[in-house]
Amino acid sequence: MCWPVIDPLGRYQHAKQLKEAGDAARPGPQLDRFVTRYRQAGGQVEVELLEGESEGFMTRNPNSPTAKHAIEKIIEFVRKPS
Repeated sequence: MCWPVIDPLGRYQHAKQLKEAGDAARPGPQLDRFVTRYRQAGGQVEVELLEGESEGFMTRNPNSPTAKHAIEKIIEFVRKPS
């Protein structure tokens, strides 16, 4: 499959999977597979699902408490020594 951004069929299939998962804000099995494989490859990952938020929540309202929390977590990750 091509990169979904430039692949209409890929975008459709991705949207269909999200809809089937029942939650448009969480990729469901795709997220779980990514986390599992990333850890198997030796990567360290922390997943925090933010209840009630959907894609783009940080740009739509960057001053909301949830967006501020997410931004703090990103800054913490970037500054963390490897």
